[in-house]
Amino acid sequence: MRYLGIDWGQKNIGLAFSDEGGKLALPYEVWNFKDWDDFDKKIRKLIEQEKVGKIIMGLPLSLNQTETQQTQEVKKAAGIIVKITGLEVIFENEVFTSKIAEIHSSKKLDASAAALILQGFLDKKVQER
Repeated sequence: MRYLGIDWGQKNIGLAFSDEGGKLALPYEVWNFKDWDDFDKKIRKLIEQEKVGKIIMGLPLSLNQTETQQTQEVKKAAGIIVKITGLEVIFENEVFTSKIAEIHSSKKLDASAAALILQGFLDKKVQER
């Protein structure tokens, strides 16, 4: 099963995919968010094309692990994504992912952050086995 990682932002949405075995996350693309109709068409096509089974979405928390205004925005977007795709959305703490991605790559920053979010989830999954 392939996982889709999402770094949700008000303007940009970073996307990443796992390999078929669910062990490695790779940056994919950055989409500009225009409106939900545009997003709906693109995400449905992408999920079908890439055979995605689950979505891992970065959850922005403050440094003391409390929710922020952005946390609420991401949760709202996740609810809409569940309705659009019918897939489960699992949250992964995204603290510092954008900063780490910025250090390692200036291109596709949001996609790199999505890959870091997804890789964090995949690494925990392997540890649980």
